[in-house]
Amino acid sequence: QRAAHLIFCGVGLIVSFIIYGIQQEKIMVTDYAGGRFTNPNFLIFSNRLVAMTIAIGACYCKNQLRPQAALYKFSYCSISNILSSFCQFASLQFLSFPVLQVAKSCKTLAVLFVSYVVIGKKFPTFEYIIASIVMLGAGSFFYIYAATTKKGEGESSNWGVGLIFLLLFIFLDGFTNVWQGHLSRKYKTSQWQMMLGVNTFSMLLTLLIQGTDNTLVSTVGRLALEPVLMFDVVVFCASAVVGQLFIFHTIAVFGALVFTLISIFRVILSIITSCLLYGHTIVTIGWICILVVFGAMAYRAHLKNKHNAKNNQRKPPIVDVQKLTAAESKA
Repeated sequence: QRAAHLIFCGVGLIVSFIIYGIQQEKIMVTDYAGGRFTNPNFLIFSNRLVAMTIAIGACYCKNQLRPQAALYKFSYCSISNILSSFCQFASLQFLSFPVLQVAKSCKTLAVLFVSYVVIGKKFPTFEYIIASIVMLGAGSFFYIYAATTKKGEGESSNWGVGLIFLLLFIFLDGFTNVWQGHLSRKYKTSQWQMMLGVNTFSMLLTLLIQGTDNTLVSTVGRLALEPVLMFDVVVFCASAVVGQLFIFHTIAVFGALVFTLISIFRVILSIITSCLLYGHTIVTIGWICILVVFGAMAYRAHLKNKHNAKNNQRKPPIVDVQKLTAAESKA
């Protein structure tokens, strides 16, 4: 039963995020009846609205509607989350999906840097070594892909702009992860409370942004007139939320190591799928760089799992004082 459960979680994660990646690229590069879709803020808004709705239901059922952390503390990672999502969508207008997926692996280095700057946290030496290897592999892939991209594909002349958006996305996403981890440790914030707090602020902020430039009404009107675009947006939002639920469940049941390995396999499948659907070509040396990057990430997950196991063994056992006192009184 546990093996079947693991297969179910793995297939659910892989399928939902492959669909998410396909829809993400499709929405940003497809010429619809009204032209290309140029409002990534609406995608962020609709995605966060659906996630917030589900989080409200989960928090209500678990009686977790009142987090210990002050509500404004969620706004920090919410703002960085919105900006990182915007940079991610913007980068797809200049770079291909495979480049974006490989570049995401560099987020580990951003997390190490932001953790030290923001909360003064240091990590074991192997984290910095693996992060450097990943960055070297991703940088090599970026250079090779840029050098081998055909001029007619419309990407080569805009690599500089795409790279800027990509770097902003990596560091903003790194800050989001660091701050969410800080809230979880300091205030014992549950995953559902985090999901609710971050997505509520993100939904309100993106709604405010679209209200100031009057794009919300025009975008909704366009979706009503273009059912194909409407369908793509609905599938995009649904796959993102379902994937997030599978992430929570897989980590809770099987741990971070299993989740990381499934995610690595999922990213490689997403890159292959994108190449098949949208005609991206990656030379052999590029695939070698991809294997180096994700192989290093898998090894990092293994080392991190061993490191955490050793730390747990060193911790003294927790004594329940109330139970001990009750036992002594009975004796």
